Amino acid sequence: MLSQGVWITYFLIAINVFIGLHGASLNMDFMKNPDFPGNRRWMDNLRKSLPSNNENFPGTAKWQEEFGRKMNNGNFPGSARWREEFEREMSETLDMPQPMVPCFPEHFPHPPKCEPVANPGFKYPEVSVKINQEYRIEHNSFLCSDPDYGEESFYMLQTAVVVDEKPTISRTETSHFYNKNGEPIAYSSKVRMIPANENCS
Repeated sequence: MLSQGVWITYFLIAINVFIGLHGASLNMDFMKNPDFPGNRRWMDNLRKSLPSNNENFPGTAKWQEEFGRKMNNGNFPGSARWREEFEREMSETLDMPQPMVPCFPEHFPHPPKCEPVANPGFKYPEVSVKINQEYRIEHNSFLCSDPDYGEESFYMLQTAVVVDEKPTISRTETSHFYNKNGEPIAYSSKVRMIPANENCS
């Protein structure tokens, strides 16, 4: 299908032919000017101004030469070097470090090794109970050890609030820790940070 521009050109040529035949009687000789739209020189200028006549227009010899040069460039998309660089960047992106998550010891929050003992004479934790259910208070004493805190054993004195409502039993524990001399110590089970894709064991 002919473009609109081509139809316009044909129309102007037809006018020019008509004027050439009848221009004298119409007194329109100015239309015979070589630069008047549709005349030879105007057509030559039109052809020269078309984008397809530009040496860089896609498909021209120079354009094909430049395109071939770019394709032979090692960094042109699809080339061996380009693919190698792309795969390297993708590998680095996918090889991001895993996020770290906390790993709680199985015995958390208690020490890993504890044995029940008689009250060593130290003070049990005091608790404030604000519930409407019946409950009982239990006191327990333990001699514990934890390699993360050295070889010395220490005491854990515990106060527990127990609510016994069948079929479940609720138990809330509060613990204080003492060395063998009865001095309070700060103790907390060590929590490790591990990659998210590893098992906590």
